[in-house]
Amino acid sequence: MNKNKINYVKNAMTKNVIFNMPDLMIDNDVMALVKRTQKHGLRYYIFIRPKSVIKKDGRYEIMTKCPFCGDNISYKNYFLQSRLIYATYGLVCRSCNMRFNVISPLLFLMKKMSLTPLLERMYFKINKLQMNFVR
Repeated sequence: MNKNKINYVKNAMTKNVIFNMPDLMIDNDVMALVKRTQKHGLRYYIFIRPKSVIKKDGRYEIMTKCPFCGDNISYKNYFLQSRLIYATYGLVCRSCNMRFNVISPLLFLMKKMSLTPLLERMYFKINKLQMNFVR
């Protein structure tokens, strides 16, 4: 691999880099589009509570039920920062290959209450600091 490719992989290929491909869109329009996409993702993506969370040797075993096919799934050897407040993004069902999120019961309650707009604003402020535009 040449040095340009290595530099690109190390510095430009992160999840927070936004490529502004069309020349007609200014950065403010692209940021508005990104915010709208993330807002709908937070609002309409499927979040479920786990059936159980068991700690074994510093790792967690998460038992859950797929919201699409209804199969019981066990994810072993999973790392969580805290047992009280956690979110797992992009778990995939082993039967139907559909993607969903598992969040703690406390976050699930906060999402169901009217705190969702507040959480969205906090999420956008945190991500805005980390996003980089590339032309």
